[in-house]
Amino acid sequence: MKLTEYLAIYAAALSTIVFFWNILSSRPRLRIRILPGTHGDDENIEMGVHISVQNTSAHVIHVSNSSVLYPHMTTTLMDKVKHLIKYKRLCTTVGWVHSDLSYYDVKDKFPASIEARKPHDIFIPERALGNILTDASSREIRFGVQDALWRSTYSKSFKIDWHLEGSTPAAECSA
Repeated sequence: MKLTEYLAIYAAALSTIVFFWNILSSRPRLRIRILPGTHGDDENIEMGVHISVQNTSAHVIHVSNSSVLYPHMTTTLMDKVKHLIKYKRLCTTVGWVHSDLSYYDVKDKFPASIEARKPHDIFIPERALGNILTDASSREIRFGVQDALWRSTYSKSFKIDWHLEGSTPAAECSA
């Protein structure tokens, strides 16, 4: 093979890689993280969780609503398969209840436009977490947002290990 043939193969491979890279980078991507923390000033500090909705793409994303999720029942693999057959769609939130934060007097500041590579932060105080978890089957929460085109993004589940004011411990919930 001649040098020109090697260069042609290299150019074709490079342009294919750049093409797929551009396709992947043009898609809007959100990442949601839940972290324990405090909020307030020196005199009035509240314990709770911080929710960070991070726009990891190169474009502005318009988020229309959000919801906090808690497990209502324990699900088996068979429940997930039944859901897949019935609705012809894979769902990671089978058995989880979606609830709006306004029911717990928490402002989520949505709808909002999240700039490229910027976060949108929400704080859920301990009293609201206690109210959220009163009907939960375990002491876990998730957070989900939905963009303007109804694409949903969910966080990983976050286990609350500390005792919340106004809530019953998990051992009492399952009894």
